[in-house]
Amino acid sequence: MALNNAILFIRNITGDADFRKTCFSCKNKKELHELLDRSDMSFTPDEFSAAFDMVHVKCQTTDEVDLIKQAEAIYHLFPQG
Repeated sequence: MALNNAILFIRNITGDADFRKTCFSCKNKKELHELLDRSDMSFTPDEFSAAFDMVHVKCQTTDEVDLIKQAEAIYHLFPQG
């Protein structure tokens, strides 16, 4: 399910240095989404937003909120392409 893929992306981009490094090798969102497609982790930008909202609501500490917001910021760093 794509929503689960977006949630997995959020967890991995903040918690897995190797995954983050691989993602940062992409030049834009198109390349990022192609990488995610090849990794069976595809989702749309709308699904990312929905996943972010779901994960954000479940946060119980400010540290968890900060981590989730980092994932959102990282995702939005990639230019359209």
